[in-house]
Amino acid sequence: KESWNVFDIVIISISFLPSGSAFSTIHALRIWRVLHVISLVPRMRHVVAAMIRSLPQIGSILALLIVVSYISAVIVTHLYGADYPELFGTIGRSMLTLLQLMTLEGWAAEVVRPVMETHPYSVFLFIPYMLMTAFVILNLFTAEHIRMELYRGHRWINDEGLTCVEPLKRGVQIINAYV
Repeated sequence: KESWNVFDIVIISISFLPSGSAFSTIHALRIWRVLHVISLVPRMRHVVAAMIRSLPQIGSILALLIVVSYISAVIVTHLYGADYPELFGTIGRSMLTLLQLMTLEGWAAEVVRPVMETHPYSVFLFIPYMLMTAFVILNLFTAEHIRMELYRGHRWINDEGLTCVEPLKRGVQIINAYV
């Protein structure tokens, strides 16, 4: 609790500095005072703790995503780089375009339809890539977070006033089967 008071004093002291000085960007740090809410709300602390505990597994998922994206970038650079150098001219551009496909941002109008005009079967490469990265990877992130939250061994009280632990154990077993 005392560390939050020191943090508040530092942030408030910074706000008294002249706004035209080199410290003007530091004024934006005042928003970090909102982090204090995490320590005040117990449920939020649990969620943040679960997120922190799931970081190693999420790192593995990110590594898998990078490997899949790199392999796909090499393939699309080889297949479409000559015809569409602005999208697939280099591995870096291909990875950026594949990131656009993964986030489903403008994938049809800006990437897939123009490529399909000269390469009609390219849809059989792009659609599986988008499904695999956008949905499967997102579900892995979600499953890992839920697994860590359930793994904590939360107990709750059902309508009859009994502590329910067995459904949580079963939920952890089901999620562990998929992760």
